Amino acid sequence: MTIELASIDENVWDQLAGASVQSDHDLRYLSLATLSDGKVPVSRLLVLRGLNKSDRTLIFHTDTMSEKWSELSAYPKASVLGFSAEKGEQFRFQGTVELYAPSAELNQLEWNKLSVWSQNTYCGGPPGEETQAPSSVLQKDLQPPSDAALERGRLRFGVLKFNAESLDWFRLQRSDNRRAKFFYNASGGIENTGWINP
Repeated sequence: MTIELASIDENVWDQLAGASVQSDHDLRYLSLATLSDGKVPVSRLLVLRGLNKSDRTLIFHTDTMSEKWSELSAYPKASVLGFSAEKGEQFRFQGTVELYAPSAELNQLEWNKLSVWSQNTYCGGPPGEETQAPSSVLQKDLQPPSDAALERGRLRFGVLKFNAESLDWFRLQRSDNRRAKFFYNASGGIENTGWINP
């Protein structure tokens, strides 16, 4: 592996590490694509909540009553897409997702990191359920949720751990686009890499 390719991979994961802790980072929201029951691709934006650079994993939160939870339960393969407008770089990961239900230790650790207001977002109706009117309320106008409501939310809180198996990196430049592919082994090391045509 050339030094340049190694530095590209290192830089991608460094950018994602920054995005996992900086709310205004342009990679804070990543697209997660799954397959529906009818094998139709479904993508949505999720907040990057954490990562482990050494084993190439990304952490996301979700509602266990969401469609993505049931889709990933049936078929754990997924794709994660990010684009840095600042750098003109696209990151496209392929991999598998592990689901952590409320009883799992990782789930409880992630729940405890959330503010009460973030925990409160899991206390409402199931995602995608029809309502008679918009359910948006300004946080400053809300009363803190009760302990009972928070417990209901906690029992619906899910954690997704995305295990990256490959990265397709693309840099958009006016006169010299670049693209490279990285394949990771089970322990997160780079197994193979190389330049590919943009």
